[in-house]
Amino acid sequence: FVAEGVVVHNSTIVSVMWLPWTWLTRPAYRAIFASYDDKLVHRDAQKTLDIIQSGWYQDLIPATFGPSKSEKWSLKGDAVGYYKTTETGERLSTTVKGAATGFRGDAVVVDDALKAADARSPLALETNIEWWDKTMSSRINDEETSAYVIIGQRLHENDLPGHILRRDDEEKDNPDWRPYTK
Repeated sequence: FVAEGVVVHNSTIVSVMWLPWTWLTRPAYRAIFASYDDKLVHRDAQKTLDIIQSGWYQDLIPATFGPSKSEKWSLKGDAVGYYKTTETGERLSTTVKGAATGFRGDAVVVDDALKAADARSPLALETNIEWWDKTMSSRINDEETSAYVIIGQRLHENDLPGHILRRDDEEKDNPDWRPYTK
């Protein structure tokens, strides 16, 4: 994407800008963001926090949310890895090896689940898929309305996107399977 001569990547749009945009009208929205590296996930969480705490963003809140409520929402705390709105919205930032049990989201976003250098490691690929299948795939709030978002370059045929594509194909005749959208 290009905006006024500045290139904006999918990671920036989803992992940084999506939650502040959503919170303007849905401040109770909950999201879990994950990456292979805590520095990456915390970098994006800090950028999101910077947007939310900016004066121009704070001025937007009463313009979109305030008229329907007696006061505008705000943040509870400002820890980079986890923060909440006063309207029960939250952002959890974790890693593939980090904890997410006990948390649920209206969105589960995985941005670069696998480090490129690990793409040739069968153990790393298997661990990544196991993390998805046993931890993250059950973290959504509502099967009908919640979203899974996976961002990243294809690194190997057995990486997380490859796993999901195969599952979609294997489960295509299963009426209970909810396919991913590409």
